[in-house]
Amino acid sequence: MIFSLNFFSAAFAHQGIAKNLSYAFLLGAVVISVPYIFQKNFGFTLPIKLIGIAIIFSNVTCYLFWDQSLVNSVSIIPYITWFVFLYLDHIEYDLEKIEKIVIIYGFLYLVLFFYQFYRNDTVLFGFKEEFKEDRGVIRIDFPGGGIFYLAYFIALTKITGQAARKWLYVLFMLLGITAVILQVTRQSILAILIITLFHFLKDASIGKKLAVVGLFGLAVLAFFNIENPIATGLADKSAETASEGGQYIRLLAAEYFVGDFSPNIFCTIFGNGFPNNSSNYGQFHLNLGYKYGYFLSDLGIIAFFVMFGILPVIAYAYIFIKSIFIKVPPEFIYLRYYTFLILLTSFTSDYLYSLNFLIANIFVIYGYQVMMKYANYQTVQISYS
Repeated sequence: MIFSLNFFSAAFAHQGIAKNLSYAFLLGAVVISVPYIFQKNFGFTLPIKLIGIAIIFSNVTCYLFWDQSLVNSVSIIPYITWFVFLYLDHIEYDLEKIEKIVIIYGFLYLVLFFYQFYRNDTVLFGFKEEFKEDRGVIRIDFPGGGIFYLAYFIALTKITGQAARKWLYVLFMLLGITAVILQVTRQSILAILIITLFHFLKDASIGKKLAVVGLFGLAVLAFFNIENPIATGLADKSAETASEGGQYIRLLAAEYFVGDFSPNIFCTIFGNGFPNNSSNYGQFHLNLGYKYGYFLSDLGIIAFFVMFGILPVIAYAYIFIKSIFIKVPPEFIYLRYYTFLILLTSFTSDYLYSLNFLIANIFVIYGYQVMMKYANYQTVQISYS
């Protein structure tokens, strides 16, 4: 886990031994997982294979049409850890063990985030460009968000379930909401609040639902009408986005990357490859960001398509659609919540493929795979009885 997050992108892991160790471990994980690519397809194994193979093949187009050397393409190693799903599926790793690991790393995330927030004058985790005064506070886009959000949804599920030590999960939820608000990312705040309200109100009476929603609405109005820098910053940013209309920078970036970026139809279909910042191709991407504000990381599934082609997009669509129809017991409802978060941000963030979210995405899809296997086992048992 810690290698997939590259030590939460700690400053010491940006290069040198720590980074090489992470890459070596991830490559090893991929190597032991790839043989299971030949196993019989069931559930989500086929789309996972398609995503991994497409990412690898996109390096060919990157080499042929963007002159990025195969040596630079080593940067895709963390992105092909998709194949680890196949290993987890083969050994049928215990889902409850994954939950415990995620909760532990979720708490670690919170400890490190609040420490970095306190020490915001020094970049200890992430990169300097992820630290800026924005929307009223020092905004820190802290690495490892996928594990944090998954841990938050697990904690939410445990609070209303039969778990012991519920106070621990309540503490995590309260600290988690605070961390999300302090990172002042509108889509994440919205998703967390909607999911949290839904979770606690889904079994309540209509009267209680209306009362709580009304009180929540008043609380939001009060928050935005009192003098506080976070509320002012969020309101100003929303007004700025609304005023941009058709000139909204994400729309302009999407139009460019979809319509004008790829040099030929081959790259459009099979992807342009992942840019290594040390290559000319990578520098071209950076210049697009610095000069025009066009960042692939703001475009979600569109960025996935631009880099890796149409096959991974089809595979992801298959995963999302299939997951909707899988029966999920109440104790695993966090799988649904995490999926909703990814869907909500699928056009405006890099949560779909970011290294900060990738291992959590794999865990959630594996969770659905376990649900499918259990349902299939139940069907087989009934047919034999």
